[in-house]
Amino acid sequence: MSKKTGTAHFLSINNIYPYALFGILFLAVILDLIGLNKGLWNDEYFTIHKISHPNIVEMFRELRRDVHPPLYYILLYFWGKISKKEEFLRLFSVCLSLGTLTIVISWIKQYSPLASLLAGVYLATTPIMLRYSQELKAYPLLVFATSLAFLFASHIIAKPEKFLGYIGLCLSLFVAVCTHLVGIMLIPSIVCFLYIQAFLPIKKIQYLKLAVAIIIPTITFLYLKFFWLKQVQEIQDTWWWMPDINLDLISSTAKYVFGLSSLYLPISIIPYFAFLVSGIFALSVFFGEWKISFPFLAATIIFWVVILVYSLIDSPIFYYRIILPSLVPFVAFVALQIATIPTHKIKIASIVCLIVLSLSYTANWVTHQAYKPVEENREVARLVELEWQKNDLIIFYPDFIQGTVNYYFKKIPLDKQIVVLRTNKINEINKNINTKISIIFRQREIIDMFFVVMDGNIEGYNELLYNVLNVLKYKMIKKTRVHLFLIKGHDSYFSNKFESADKFIVASESKLGKPYFYQDFGMYVSSKYMVVLNRS
Repeated sequence: MSKKTGTAHFLSINNIYPYALFGILFLAVILDLIGLNKGLWNDEYFTIHKISHPNIVEMFRELRRDVHPPLYYILLYFWGKISKKEEFLRLFSVCLSLGTLTIVISWIKQYSPLASLLAGVYLATTPIMLRYSQELKAYPLLVFATSLAFLFASHIIAKPEKFLGYIGLCLSLFVAVCTHLVGIMLIPSIVCFLYIQAFLPIKKIQYLKLAVAIIIPTITFLYLKFFWLKQVQEIQDTWWWMPDINLDLISSTAKYVFGLSSLYLPISIIPYFAFLVSGIFALSVFFGEWKISFPFLAATIIFWVVILVYSLIDSPIFYYRIILPSLVPFVAFVALQIATIPTHKIKIASIVCLIVLSLSYTANWVTHQAYKPVEENREVARLVELEWQKNDLIIFYPDFIQGTVNYYFKKIPLDKQIVVLRTNKINEINKNINTKISIIFRQREIIDMFFVVMDGNIEGYNELLYNVLNVLKYKMIKKTRVHLFLIKGHDSYFSNKFESADKFIVASESKLGKPYFYQDFGMYVSSKYMVVLNRS
């Protein structure tokens, strides 16, 4: 590219930049506000539960028994003082998401105005960022802190003699570790980014100031992990629910992070999206200017490697939401690679592919994904309540789904609900069921029982059915009508540790017989069985 052409290109970008920036931010606002009432999934319910204590002292007592630092819950607690409606609570994450987008655009603009716009387009429309722009979890705050950390790291490179960059980096990392323990793993990534940038060209970073900026969040992390969070100390296997590292997990996580998951898209069109994604990445990698963008890729890789190594040698934590902060430097890398492609036609082709991909994601979000809950708890609650009668009994397995489903009940009291915590505690289960059946089902030949189940532990479910049927037989109940609602947990997509919904249906039929009603609604299954227990 000639100097004259390059100057003309720079001027044209500067001329349209304010309008393009406004368009991206306006689009992001519109997309983030669609589907705020999609319904809660289990983790979001627990967030609302934590911030619903009558005072902050009681909330702190519970948070100390959690495995996550308290900052997000503190901020959401005060936000929720205005309203605890789902839509309003989600607006907190929307604000954080828009803040992240604005910061990333501002950060990358100092390297390339075009790259900043490309990064903005992608971050505003990619499925995982759209999901977490509304999620009632700490990750939007973690990503926001990540974007700030990289912004101030670049400020250190540009003006190493100024205090602002070091103070900003320290505060950003402090917020990150106070939001999620994985925030400490940003430090190797940031240090790598700074170290490479410092030598391209050589910059005189003031390492004493940098050391202080890193030591403060590190000490905060050590305090939170080893002193404040009691749960982390009491339970060695803190991440028991997270799958072990394997190729299937890495593959499914990559598909989800880069918008190629069947949880987002119909399987039939995923290959076309995969072609676009791989095309954009290949063009940017082969033709972009690595000298500018390499530090961003290195920072991304370091973060992934640290997560993987920790998962292999200690506890498995590699998961899509854990690696979410790495999108910040990765998107910067891809955008800078595209913006620095010297061949005009190849650059235009890359930009067109990125825009087509973003438009496709936008269309899918607006027409389908924005309104789709992560897990279908609200609809199951509605259907259960529609069929439930005052003497019917509801059994929840596993225990954690009870709170979310019960959140949507309007008329079903807790004394008609049984929560199964551990199926290996047979005596406890039998006593609980026995007591409630004795009160509710006196002198009834046919009783109705509702099972609300989430796919997971098939062995535990088998044992649960066996125990329940034995108790009913002991009570001399002749027949029972079982209404089964099986919620498909989205975590099963990422791990072969989770049994499929099909296996649960097979297990149900082996104990209850063939259903007289069965329908698969996609995110949940409804089936009904008439079980003869004691023949005359």
